[in-house]
Amino acid sequence: MQPCPRFPARPRAHRHYILLLVPAIAGALLFSSCNHSFSPKGPFKQQLVTYSLLTDERDRQFVRIYQTYDVDGFDPFQNKTDGQVVGAQVAIVDGNTTYMMRDTILPRASTSHYDSPIHAYVGDFSARRGRSYQLVLDLGQGNSATATVTVPDYLTRLWMVTGFNLDEPGAEQKKVLYVWIYAASTALTKGYAGQMVVQYQMLTPSGWQDREDEVPPDEGYSLTNRVISRNNENGGLSFSRSNVMYRSLLLAITGSNPNTSIVFKRLVFRVLQVDQNLYDYYKIVHGFQDPYTIRYDQPDFTDMSSGFGLFGGYTIDTLVHELPPNFGYNQ
Repeated sequence: MQPCPRFPARPRAHRHYILLLVPAIAGALLFSSCNHSFSPKGPFKQQLVTYSLLTDERDRQFVRIYQTYDVDGFDPFQNKTDGQVVGAQVAIVDGNTTYMMRDTILPRASTSHYDSPIHAYVGDFSARRGRSYQLVLDLGQGNSATATVTVPDYLTRLWMVTGFNLDEPGAEQKKVLYVWIYAASTALTKGYAGQMVVQYQMLTPSGWQDREDEVPPDEGYSLTNRVISRNNENGGLSFSRSNVMYRSLLLAITGSNPNTSIVFKRLVFRVLQVDQNLYDYYKIVHGFQDPYTIRYDQPDFTDMSSGFGLFGGYTIDTLVHELPPNFGYNQ
């Protein structure tokens, strides 16, 4: 019996052909898919956008209504026409009382981008704390939207605990001491922010002018992280400021105006309360838990039944400490 003939195997050659074939197929698929140009812009759908914040801080409320817009390129500032909605029927309902908002033209603070005036819907009333309001929009042709807000209630308590003499902030040069503001809120308050300001008068060529500047916290001061959640167990709100930052502000005011008469009048502590809608909107915009993330997988906030927007409410409570006429930093 003769042995079977042996044929030389060439697996390496086959592997070589396969390695050449794979990129060729990939290239063919790639070029065949380039018949259609790629655009990162998705389909555009025009939406209604509404803004309104109710408060008892003023006796006039505002509603602003817009339409979203698209641009040819990728720069939204290409748009030079403000998409304001005029001629709508706008009402705010408080139980049995209906406030019809009138279409009003307001001056624009800056005309660097839009040169047209601001169209707003205005109603002359002050929001009542603890009350619920409904916003009703009627734009005609069956286009309407509604939203509801409950304004935060009165604080049940507001008090101060200070670890240093507010009238002599430089007496404890080597110690960092604090003034604490405490408050008790109701369940209608979802978030809050605290503020300490120094109010003073400055003599200018046109006479005495009233001014105020804020005493910042020691660290972590940012406009994007000021509103925080209330203590849901007891409704407690609190914030503090140090004698170091207080004194630094006083020295900065006098140091930047060395030849100007300045009389410091009072310290004002403010507590801002916000409702659920405003708090949720604020946290969507500024509330990323990871400051280094590049993800944007949180949805746009809206409490409107149609389109997008915000119908929220806020209140401000104050605690005042009058400074003595012979305050040491007067000049």
